[in-house]
Amino acid sequence: MNEKLSTSPSYPATSTQSSTGKPRALIGSKLRIKGELYGEEDILIQGRVEGTIEVKDNNLTVGVDGRVKADSQAAQIIVEGEVFGDLSGEEKVVVKATSNVKGNIVAPRVSLEEGAKFKGMIDMSQAESNDNRSAMSDKSKDAKSTKSKEGDIAKKTQASTPTVNFQ
Repeated sequence: MNEKLSTSPSYPATSTQSSTGKPRALIGSKLRIKGELYGEEDILIQGRVEGTIEVKDNNLTVGVDGRVKADSQAAQIIVEGEVFGDLSGEEKVVVKATSNVKGNIVAPRVSLEEGAKFKGMIDMSQAESNDNRSAMSDKSKDAKSTKSKEGDIAKKTQASTPTVNFQ
């Protein structure tokens, strides 16, 4: 009767502890979150998250099965899955070979492994500030707006241009 009962669930160490040894929250592959995600601990995302992610002073990992449509801020960001949105790492951002990232990266150190898919801009300014983050976001929004306007003009031009079929 002197057995100690464990009140904590039994998970593999890789899912509940970060590389720093700190506990981390796990968003499992069957979970979907839409909205703002703020925290003060490391996070591993294996599910789907859409919105905003902010875990300043902590690490964010998007696992191989993770799918994120969000602008994300963290001390360190490691991407192994898919991310559609801007990444802002206070220390570094690592884009692994298995990943697909479409968005801008702002961090003093950035690593893109061979085989990683990336489309966006990278800003490795040493003096990281909120001004840089907002400027990067504004550039991204301006580029998207310009592309949208160009697409609208092209559609209007195509609609007003007569087509001729040759036989």
